[in-house]
Amino acid sequence: MDFSDKYMIITGGANGIGRCVAESFLKAGASVVIIDIDEAAGNALQSCHSSLSFYCGDISDQIVLNSFVQSLDRKADCLINNACVSKRGLLSACTWADFEYVQRVGVTAPYYLTNLLLQNNLLASDTSIVNIASTRAIQSQADTESYSAVKGGIAALTHAMSVSLAGRARVNAVSPG
Repeated sequence: MDFSDKYMIITGGANGIGRCVAESFLKAGASVVIIDIDEAAGNALQSCHSSLSFYCGDISDQIVLNSFVQSLDRKADCLINNACVSKRGLLSACTWADFEYVQRVGVTAPYYLTNLLLQNNLLASDTSIVNIASTRAIQSQADTESYSAVKGGIAALTHAMSVSLAGRARVNAVSPG
């Protein structure tokens, strides 16, 4: 596919699935902006691709997301809410703070980033929003409560956002696993 003249935003784009998605869009001609907490990986990726911009920041922080959105100079053709972490669960004594942090990264940030883009008129007329869910939403393993809860939450958020943004953006989830 040809993604020339398309602008893609990817959270957690410096490593793993996010990096693979970013590199695939770059190969197809898109301009890509990633936000990630891994400064070394983000800078290394940016140095290899002239069409990639890297913003270093923790998406669990509302101030970081506000600043990130203010740095954008184009409307997004695609938003990929990929960033997520795991702080394990009941068997590893995942704390309140750890569990809450995972929720902010995996559910709160995708909601808030989408809302910011919408409110700042930074969604193209045919934007596609792809939330990275997981089979962990319905097929858990022991000691994965923080991650499993997030993936169930992002699946539910995807459904709600698809209804709210109908006619404005396509909202879907992909569930690797």
